[in-house]
Amino acid sequence: MKLYNRSPIDDKVLKAVLAKAARSVGARQSKVLVEIGHGDHLRGHANNYIWKLIGKRKIKCEDWVRIILPTWRIQYSPHQYWRCWYKGDPINLAQVIYDLARHEFAHIRDYQHGGEQTMPWSRQGKSGRRPRWAERPEEQRAMAACEDADALGRGHEWAADEILDLAIALEGLSARDV
Repeated sequence: MKLYNRSPIDDKVLKAVLAKAARSVGARQSKVLVEIGHGDHLRGHANNYIWKLIGKRKIKCEDWVRIILPTWRIQYSPHQYWRCWYKGDPINLAQVIYDLARHEFAHIRDYQHGGEQTMPWSRQGKSGRRPRWAERPEEQRAMAACEDADALGRGHEWAADEILDLAIALEGLSARDV
């Protein structure tokens, strides 16, 4: 797994949480690019390709997959371009980060098992719109994978050490930002 981290959280802490999230849903970590802080919204997304820059040309490389996750901050500062999710509760925020990473790694697992060629995927209908988020087959598979991981005991309790390490790192950030 390759990590591009634009957040102030330590790379070792994030890699431990991301690795545990990948293992919980059964995704392989090889040839996965995780970008943190590159999205402009509060949710993550996954792609089944990355763009490589070779010379002056961008080449689409389809043997790698990519996850983009937002940047997290406990305290909100109007002078910075950070998003605020849960003020003052770093453990809850760490659990949300773990759940979001686990959901996106479930999409990565789908891509690693053949993606759109072997599984049902949402398409535009006659109206030109895709189905709602919760009604898309790929989202239903990801939600089911997370529920199955919880049923197998791979939830928050299974990753408690990594989640607590992330919460301590987030608490340190919020103490500095006050």
